[in-house]
Amino acid sequence: MSTIANHPSLRRRGRAFRFAIATALTVTFGNGASADDTIVVLGDSNSAGFGVSQQDAFPARMESILRKRGRHVKVLNAGVTGDTFGGLASRVDSSVPKNAKLVIVQAGYNDLVFGVPPEQSIANMKTVLAKVRARGSRAVLCGFFNPKWDAIGRKVAASYGARFVPGSTCYDPRHKGLDGLHMSAAGHQVIAGRLTQVVGGGGGASKATARHARHKKNGKRHE
Repeated sequence: MSTIANHPSLRRRGRAFRFAIATALTVTFGNGASADDTIVVLGDSNSAGFGVSQQDAFPARMESILRKRGRHVKVLNAGVTGDTFGGLASRVDSSVPKNAKLVIVQAGYNDLVFGVPPEQSIANMKTVLAKVRARGSRAVLCGFFNPKWDAIGRKVAASYGARFVPGSTCYDPRHKGLDGLHMSAAGHQVIAGRLTQVVGGGGGASKATARHARHKKNGKRHE
């Protein structure tokens, strides 16, 4: 796997994604959209849809699936290429509208790439979940394809009333794009289906967790 942290193009894309997110949030909520019908995907390049179009990224595909099922919901893509848990913590308030229904939190790979000390990553993870809860939203924390980190994430999630799901619920290593790291459009479609089960209610989260736990050993932590 290449060290993506050293690619200037990814850093430029990261700045562009931050600007796009700020603009999209201003436009969407400036026009009176209901926050309680909103799901936010707060994450890194996997959430942002690096390598595919915004329409093919799993947040947009989730919205399409949910709307076809009769749910009038908006899924906001608040993914930023290269972001860490610290980056997420710094922008929860600007990326998550008050009383959003749900926030899907996905990060961790870039903490590893940038050499963030584990204790700092854990502290930032806690800050993210605490801020999400303070904004009146429920949270789903994506796993890390690492037993030790999964155990930490599960414990942290429980302490903040969040739901922990295996990494395979949020990233499918079997569907990689040309760079061999980020998902292809087909992978985003798969993940949209899995996360739709999680957010759909009626025990979907537990079913999705059981169904995809077997994939945990098939991939690596992702950006």
